[in-house]
Amino acid sequence: MAEFVGPAIENLEKEAKNLDNTKVGVEGKVDAARRNNEVIVPLVETWLDDVNEIQAEMTATEPEIQNVKSGCQAIKSRFSLTKKATKMAETMKNLQDDYGILGQISLPALSTAMAPSIPLGQIYELQFRKYFEEGIMRTLREKKERMMGIGGLGGVGKTIMAKNIMRRAREDDLFDEIGMVVVCQPVDMSRIQKEMAELLGLELK
Repeated sequence: MAEFVGPAIENLEKEAKNLDNTKVGVEGKVDAARRNNEVIVPLVETWLDDVNEIQAEMTATEPEIQNVKSGCQAIKSRFSLTKKATKMAETMKNLQDDYGILGQISLPALSTAMAPSIPLGQIYELQFRKYFEEGIMRTLREKKERMMGIGGLGGVGKTIMAKNIMRRAREDDLFDEIGMVVVCQPVDMSRIQKEMAELLGLELK
């Protein structure tokens, strides 16, 4: 019987294979690090959990894919699967991209007699900050969102991250104009509009 395989399913299977190969490599490094009593960076464990989740979804979808390949599914079901496959492939591609910014897989185990110059918690915090910054940059490049927010308690680095994103967006020439204004309580819309207009070289009347 002839196989009916659309581009979306072919791409999904390609991304699934690439992601599985990457995961095997990461798991090998994790196992080696644990044998050396090293501490696995939490971000790496989170990445592996996300990979396991999408792979479980892929496994659950496999019967539908086989039905499409054999031509047993109706057009409507095939269309639904195409949309699902496209979304799953995008998730797998994003996980591949995220792997590129994970950095260290593990950190050396520290004895109680040793006081690190940089606390482990701070190292983890810097990694998470880098992870989310890269996620925002990827979303800006895709230009799919009109609005994004950076939340968190005071002093966690929101303003620093925003300034880094502005600098990188300007370097990558992502927008015609880039500006930043400070918003505080109580919100003064007239001041905000005036400052934005000045940044854009406009005059409010």
